[in-house]
Amino acid sequence: MIEHCLNCYGRRYTDEGEVFYALHEDKVCRGLALMLLQNAVKFNLKEFQEVWQQSVPEGMSTRLEQLKGVVLVDRASRPETISLLKVEDLPEDTLERFNLLFTLREKWTEEDITPYIQDLCGEKQTTGALLTKFARSSLQNGIKVFNSRRPVAT
Repeated sequence: MIEHCLNCYGRRYTDEGEVFYALHEDKVCRGLALMLLQNAVKFNLKEFQEVWQQSVPEGMSTRLEQLKGVVLVDRASRPETISLLKVEDLPEDTLERFNLLFTLREKWTEEDITPYIQDLCGEKQTTGALLTKFARSSLQNGIKVFNSRRPVAT
């Protein structure tokens, strides 16, 4: 079991006949974040970041970028919150996926929504093309945001 965990979260290498493992920082940090968030509906973002950093091995650094496609950060709420939102738990149907995403959050930046729609792209399709078809863009405080083209039931 230990060897399985080391293979999942690290890289195996041999030096002078001895086997060693180098842990992959992003995988370890992501795995621990998922464990911390799995039983919480919403977590205070600042508190989560403190607990998360304390839970990883010494010398590793946690960053929200490590959690793209698995968490939803709500910077509009006070205090700011974080919750689990895994792309694999979303509907496979494109329209259903966009409807759900726009139910969860009215407006998305391209950076925030991309991890949740990237897997829907065909061979020659881009996330930009999907957003053009299923969303409407506007500027909010100088930042391009996307919202639903259709009314979304909340």
